[in-house]
Amino acid sequence: MGTDSTAWKFTESDHIYENRWVTVAKADIETPTGNRFEHHKVYLPAAAMTAMLDDQDRVFLMWRHRFVSDTWNWELPAG
Repeated sequence: MGTDSTAWKFTESDHIYENRWVTVAKADIETPTGNRFEHHKVYLPAAAMTAMLDDQDRVFLMWRHRFVSDTWNWELPAG
């Protein structure tokens, strides 16, 4: 069986960080042309999001602060 010259090769390292909400891992990537770089992968647990409408077709949203960007935004409830 021959090798696929268009295939990207990768080797995942140990997890960089892990807790019950998120896991971050690092992968070593090699493109078909031989270029190599690191890529970080983020794993999150399954979550659900919902859009709730009232009887006048208005959508319920949450006003929420996001720490990283230090911004407030309207968001759909999720978790």
